[in-house]
Amino acid sequence: MRRRSVALIPFIEGDAATTGIADIERLRDSVRAFACDAFGPPLREVAQATRDVPLLVTRACQSAEDCQRARYHGADGVSIDPQAMVTGEELFLVARSMRMMPLAFGMEAPPTSSVTANMTRAFILNGSLEQVLSSASAFPRQAVLVVDWSRALPCADDLARLRGHIDAVIVGAHLHRTLEFIELVDSLDE
Repeated sequence: MRRRSVALIPFIEGDAATTGIADIERLRDSVRAFACDAFGPPLREVAQATRDVPLLVTRACQSAEDCQRARYHGADGVSIDPQAMVTGEELFLVARSMRMMPLAFGMEAPPTSSVTANMTRAFILNGSLEQVLSSASAFPRQAVLVVDWSRALPCADDLARLRGHIDAVIVGAHLHRTLEFIELVDSLDE
């Protein structure tokens, strides 16, 4: 069994910087991190608004320049597709050298390459509740597992079922703008 709590990470839409800033200001003291998929000035605005709350970029970094751009604009963590490029393993090292957490995404099982396995300590999983629970059991206990449901509509019961299996869930505005969101964060993050 993993942790007893599940952190909810609000996904801030890159296009709606003004609305996103209002969401950040409302949630900043209640959540452990924020996520967005923008590079450039929208990311900087979001990063400045989050202040001391970590910011994860869910758009995949394809090059060292993408990692540099993400860090320059304020990202604390970046998504990297380890299978998309020959240099995927190098990007994990680049992100770490910039003091960012690299998260491998698009994986349904732990990496088989020992080099990739040693570099990758955090993963972004996608899929239905059953798929996520099935995949989570294959990863080592020390791995940080984050589910990206920013475009899904999870209910409170589904989120509660992730407790003990998943460390965090990225949720979209349809959930984090509800009146019950802060209460849900508190109930899952005990």
